[in-house]
Amino acid sequence: MKNNLDIAYAAGFFDGEGCIFIDQNNHAYTLEVTIGQNKKDPLEWIRERYGGSLRLQNSETWTGPKWLWKLRSDQALLFLIDILPYLIVKKEQASTAIEYQSNKITRAGKRTSEEEIIKRDYYKKLVSSLNNTRRNMSPGTQ
Repeated sequence: MKNNLDIAYAAGFFDGEGCIFIDQNNHAYTLEVTIGQNKKDPLEWIRERYGGSLRLQNSETWTGPKWLWKLRSDQALLFLIDILPYLIVKKEQASTAIEYQSNKITRAGKRTSEEEIIKRDYYKKLVSSLNNTRRNMSPGTQ
């Protein structure tokens, strides 16, 4: 069970360390939220409350261990809806991702329409653009 303090903590942690993106594999577009962190404990705390996967990443681009927590699709949607009121930095990305996932048309076993693919690609590019805009802003301009 999550209380408002838990939700606010998760939002603040995610606002500083998290990432929102729409992954594409052929015509499959999947909303994902992740948090990368050297310490496992805060990610375990978030996983206990929101689910998802937690795994150790191996890479030579950083020093020490790096843990990655991830949620996908509707689990990611529910997480973003939960933390949205407390977000500051990623509020616009989260709102866009919520809009995307809430309006995504899925037809089990059927081919995705060209119109739906165009819409998904638009949202993928929009979320990416919002992420890049935030990354390129200087401190104090957010």
